[in-house]
Amino acid sequence: MNISLFEFIKQKKNSLEKFLRYKFIKQVSIKDVTEDIKPLILSENKIPTPEIKRMVFSNFSNSSNVDSSEFYDIHPIYTATLKDVIYYAKYYSLFTKSRKLILESVGHYTNHFKPDQFSLNKLYFSQVETLPGVYSTIRAMTNHKNYYHCLIDYIPRVYLLDQPRYKNEEIKLLLCSSPTQTENFFLKKLLPNHIKPMIIDPNRLYCLEKVIFPSMMTRRQIGYLPRPYIEYLISKVAPLRKRNRKNRIFISRSKSKTRRIHNEDELFTLLENYGFKKYYLEELPIEQQIELFYDAEAVIATHGAGLANLIFSSNIKVLELFPTSKCFFHYYYLSKALNHCYDYWSNPEGFTKNVEEFTVNLSEISKFLKTLKD
Repeated sequence: MNISLFEFIKQKKNSLEKFLRYKFIKQVSIKDVTEDIKPLILSENKIPTPEIKRMVFSNFSNSSNVDSSEFYDIHPIYTATLKDVIYYAKYYSLFTKSRKLILESVGHYTNHFKPDQFSLNKLYFSQVETLPGVYSTIRAMTNHKNYYHCLIDYIPRVYLLDQPRYKNEEIKLLLCSSPTQTENFFLKKLLPNHIKPMIIDPNRLYCLEKVIFPSMMTRRQIGYLPRPYIEYLISKVAPLRKRNRKNRIFISRSKSKTRRIHNEDELFTLLENYGFKKYYLEELPIEQQIELFYDAEAVIATHGAGLANLIFSSNIKVLELFPTSKCFFHYYYLSKALNHCYDYWSNPEGFTKNVEEFTVNLSEISKFLKTLKD
């Protein structure tokens, strides 16, 4: 196939730019740029996961560096104090003054990060604005507008800033766009008085005098969060009353573009016999979602961000439905953190996670339903 001279030149230019990015954007670990690293001390660092032996995970899930052993090792959680670093606001990334990327600042992509998106022109030739004071950041490269990533990956980092050692620091929390509705809700609930959001221009570079950097509290695609954080979150956002464990929840995706259940009407007829009610979470304010899951007894849902609400429940039964023959382990690990009784059904004929529709085997769902108490 012939291409125009213009397209040929464009391809060569893009190839050259990619080569130069890999050559000039070097990477360093956070421990190479500071010794001021404060670990979060946990009473439990190894979690039994015997169920994982029978689960077949997708190759995408396997990229999270979790093997099939019967224990899960919680990765290191810490805060680090950095001085005079460059903040590439558009991608929430930190660089040394010599333009070396501090790899941990890209979030979950430290093990397979590619510097393709950074602009050499911006890094080396654009004006840098100096900001005095103390700063921090909770967003990273993964989509902060996604409910799962916001609730499980980013908001927990606030907990690391709300520690006694930082109470006397006036910290500005950097955001390069207005908070999303989800962020706004949780930041108002969780941020202590000494931390204030600050919206900055995403198209600029900033030299930050001092940064308190909170590590991610989870691994990529893994919803496991430490018990101290879960208790902290519940104390801030949950209703001020005891749980009323009565809700049997079916999360419907019939209004979504993908992962709709083709035979949802037949499935829900079956679920109604066991006291389940259908919910469209996209239509519920966050406060109502918290109330709903706070009083949950059982949850059945297709794999999706709405299952992140399991964090507000305690000791419930969960059945996750996968449109693929292999599963993703976000909510298995979140369930382990919350003492939920987790089970799943996977579609033996499914290959694509974001398929528009798939059919659920009702007889196999019935097996799970029979485990529920009347």
